[in-house]
Amino acid sequence: MPVSNIQEVIIENQEAYIEQLFTLIRQKSISAQNDGMIECAELVKGMMEDLGIETQIMKSDGHP
Repeated sequence: MPVSNIQEVIIENQEAYIEQLFTLIRQKSISAQNDGMIECAELVKGMMEDLGIETQIMKSDGHP
């Protein structure tokens, strides 16, 4: 996609982008308490894969 079309694409998809943002905002993810972190990571992974981005969740023993 040419960069010159980016504004047009944003305007055309504005409602979908806002809904994705609200979905992320609603997802509980409190790093210090390790609450909802896996669920949030899975949500972001799914969103990225829907866009064709290959993803991998990296797990750790501590807080992310």
